[in-house]
Amino acid sequence: MADKGLVLNCDLNAWKLNRKFLVTSLMSSSFLKQSFDETKTRLAEVESYWAKIGHDKSFDFPKWMTRFFTDTTMVMTTGRKATASSAYYKELTNKNKKNKLEPAETEVFLDHLLVWEDSMKFFTLIPPLLRHYILYYYNEKFKQNKAWLDEYLFGLIRNRKSEIERTPENVPLHMNVLTLLAIANTPRGMKSEMKFDVPRSLTDKEISSNMLEVFAGGIATTANSVSFILYYLSKHSQHRERFLQEIQTILGDDINTPLNYEHLDKFIFLDAIIKEGARLNPAISLFFRTADSEDTIGADPIPKFAFLQFGAGMRMCPGRNWALLQIKTLLISLYRKYEVELADKNAPLNHVYTIVNHVYDLNIKFTPK
Repeated sequence: MADKGLVLNCDLNAWKLNRKFLVTSLMSSSFLKQSFDETKTRLAEVESYWAKIGHDKSFDFPKWMTRFFTDTTMVMTTGRKATASSAYYKELTNKNKKNKLEPAETEVFLDHLLVWEDSMKFFTLIPPLLRHYILYYYNEKFKQNKAWLDEYLFGLIRNRKSEIERTPENVPLHMNVLTLLAIANTPRGMKSEMKFDVPRSLTDKEISSNMLEVFAGGIATTANSVSFILYYLSKHSQHRERFLQEIQTILGDDINTPLNYEHLDKFIFLDAIIKEGARLNPAISLFFRTADSEDTIGADPIPKFAFLQFGAGMRMCPGRNWALLQIKTLLISLYRKYEVELADKNAPLNHVYTIVNHVYDLNIKFTPK
């Protein structure tokens, strides 16, 4: 189910090679700058749908965010425009509910991706004997789902490699994950930020596995992280006001002043908000630790590995800068343009753990300023 890539790759040499390629891809300045522009573009698209629905309505924010980050992740991973947000808008506004709309390609992919994420629990927790004989139906269902994903991603890889071959060398390429992984350690890649000394290029299977992990790690985790933050800011007005003041200090009073890539590093209090949201409700709770002695909260200095939002060391999340860039861009843009509040101020924070900590039924109202 996941023998290549990074997460469950047990071949140390192959893991190191894949990690070097993927980290360099996701950390490249060209990739991050294009991701910043893409995040703003896709948010403007979502805002247009909200405006058409009407700002007097409330929006199921986690569902919108799942589609939003599916679209941004699809573009930045494959270079292809995605349609999850537009498909969700059409679903919500379909007046003839009897005529069910055909799901868009991106929605079909998202459905298969979510099934794959759930299947990882099945293959991790259920012993082979039970999988193969007692739970045979689910075993085969999940294997067929993975086969669909493999074929879909292999098709994207073949098409992108063909496009790269047809693109003149003096024409810049769109710096998405697929492109960077495909050109790394090739003559075309030597002219890019992917120049480093490695024994070979990645196979299509390795590229496919890395892409799948980017999708799995870049959609639900980020969407739910933003949803948690909106809930907490709605409940803690003093912190929301301080964040609004930071926006005004950095960008000024005019909400039409462009937010630039260089602005993001100046948002120090927003960094604290994001960390606190992750501390209260981490997107993935896989670091099980317990205190081995009594301690005092707020002790100084803070131990180096006291907080592991993205892990640490060689296993640290390779997409951490990308995730933070998208979260910061989204939050700044939303709170700058809208009064953001819970539709029901007494609504509880509903969430459930699968592999990811999922928020649900979080209805938000966005009133334009």
